[in-house]
Amino acid sequence: MRELDYRKIAFRHVAIAHNQIWFCNQYYSALFKLDIKEQKIYFESGLPCCNSMGANQFAALAWNNGKLIIAPQNAMSVLIYNPKYREIKSIPLDMERYAKGKKCNYFFDAVSYKNKVFLFPGTFEAIVQVDVISEEITYITEWFSSIKNYIQDHKKIIFSIGNYQVEEKIYLPFWQGNVVMIFDMVSLQCSFHKMKCEDFEFSSIIVKDENWWISAKNRNEIIQYNAIENNVRLIQIMNLLEGDIHSDNYVMLDIDDKLYLIPRNGNIIISYNIKTGELIRETEIT
Repeated sequence: MRELDYRKIAFRHVAIAHNQIWFCNQYYSALFKLDIKEQKIYFESGLPCCNSMGANQFAALAWNNGKLIIAPQNAMSVLIYNPKYREIKSIPLDMERYAKGKKCNYFFDAVSYKNKVFLFPGTFEAIVQVDVISEEITYITEWFSSIKNYIQDHKKIIFSIGNYQVEEKIYLPFWQGNVVMIFDMVSLQCSFHKMKCEDFEFSSIIVKDENWWISAKNRNEIIQYNAIENNVRLIQIMNLLEGDIHSDNYVMLDIDDKLYLIPRNGNIIISYNIKTGELIRETEIT
């Protein structure tokens, strides 16, 4: 096996607690924490891995009741890490039933709610609920029987990292089409909303009251969807990208009255003012 370069740091997801930012390294299977006050990164623990390279084993994680719940990206178990004792508990997943031959990208998001952490796929055919007190897991599968009718390729990702939480509800943009799923973390029920924009696929979503803002996958467009009027407006951002390295898949952040579009691969960030409609190429962000 090639020698690892331990200076390499990359991550997809973070959990924040007590002035510390926790993340799993994507280059090799390890847990790190960044001290916000000191502005230093510390190695916390090695994590189990399922292949010799060890890359992309774990990504999404959430803090709850003094523990970190860590979702597998390419590994096959959920991890519960107790930083007080530096102990790791591994809970194997039923890969035969819910992965069905898929080799990677099982989970991309983890959301903490009350005494539960919900792990959202990925390619896994169940949402996994982790009870942080009992450390037991539950597979939630009813949603899949509804969304599988929209899936074009069962080997590809269903949802990615662009989900959005409003109280007990999680809005999940469908990676393979023009559908948004809303999952209720209390009732464990879901609903589906199909947009009037055919041939679109979604990568991330921001919800502001009745307006949903969705970044289109493989297109340089923002979709404004009004949930009350059930109409769609397209906002073009291509004219801001000429001459730049950029990606057609964007994650969005909302700060005050602005949306920030961050490309998966690119060298610019775009802001959109939802009140004025102004689009700006950002060069300095406070």
